[in-house]
Amino acid sequence: MQSQLTYEELVNKFLQMPEQFREAYRRKEWFRAKYIYDSAIVIGLFLEVPETIREQVFGSRQHEEAVKGMFPEWMLEEVMRECVIKNRLGFECVVYRIPGEVGFYGAGKDPGSRYMPARANPANPAGA
Repeated sequence: MQSQLTYEELVNKFLQMPEQFREAYRRKEWFRAKYIYDSAIVIGLFLEVPETIREQVFGSRQHEEAVKGMFPEWMLEEVMRECVIKNRLGFECVVYRIPGEVGFYGAGKDPGSRYMPARANPANPAGA
């Protein structure tokens, strides 16, 4: 029989997630790092952690001086770039950028074709 964790134990596990994120980042496990970050957001909401703990973990820009969180922004930016722009999510997914479209990471056009401007992409909401 499995024992139930107390609220404090759950919050402590939640507070360990930034270190797990940093470890996945160090190993260049981009999808795992993104999954940990995304999970931390959901778990924080589910646990209804106090605002002070949320600010400690995720940071805040609501104050005169920004509060740095436990998930370093520069690491988050690189993880998102690796996962989303370079499509390294670890599974097949829909890519909203069309290869050859201007702005597509590593865009290259097929022989005999031309680049597609972003506004012509049907997936671009600003293009319609």
